[in-house]
Amino acid sequence: MREDSRLGPVAAAAAVLVLAVVAAAVGGSWRLQPPDWVLAGQNQPLVPVPMPSLPEVQPTVTPNPSVEPLNLSWLGSVATALAVLAVAAVLWWLWRRYQRSAVEQRAAREVSGALVLPATPEVPVLRQGVTAAQRHLDRIADPNNAIVAAWLALEEAASSSGVHREPAETPTEFTVDVLGATAADPDATRELLALYHRARFSAAGVTRADVAAASRCLVVLAAGWEAIRSAAVSSDGSGPTETSTR
Repeated sequence: MREDSRLGPVAAAAAVLVLAVVAAAVGGSWRLQPPDWVLAGQNQPLVPVPMPSLPEVQPTVTPNPSVEPLNLSWLGSVATALAVLAVAAVLWWLWRRYQRSAVEQRAAREVSGALVLPATPEVPVLRQGVTAAQRHLDRIADPNNAIVAAWLALEEAASSSGVHREPAETPTEFTVDVLGATAADPDATRELLALYHRARFSAAGVTRADVAAASRCLVVLAAGWEAIRSAAVSSDGSGPTETSTR
């Protein structure tokens, strides 16, 4: 009875051993598995962590002020304007010089008798021009305007005196030619022309004394024509009658 109680555990242990051997033969070799807590999280897939995006930096170019070229384009415009003003000043000076000197020289030559007109001026028409010129000197208060108007009256009378004016002649030159072709005093014509130039082209102008001088010139011109008419009347034998009618 005592031996059977001892053989029971031994038989049970032997049976377990036999079952283990059989199971090993059937299931293959045994392998130790690591505990679950050791392998936790190692079989998870790797997730890439996104990197923060940095702002794009644009390259800046800083100009170098020391290399910037100097803008001198305005010098061309200034030079052009100065050149135009210089040319205009020269032309104005030449025109004034021509009016003051060249015309006077030509007038002096023509008054002296160097120019011969193709026709004889009508003296009565010129006498009417002298009368109109004297009227302007008496009625116009401004000395410059008075002398200019007086000379223009002589120019109008010369254009109506029956003499043809050449296209190259100015009205002033033509008037001097017409007066020089008559018995008009050349000195009076030259003085009256000089007063006209001063009144019209000179910055200083003329005075009331110059107006009186112009009036005397007109008297001298008319006196020359009157002398010729008196001589012609006397040669016809009607001198006393002409004198008595005055």
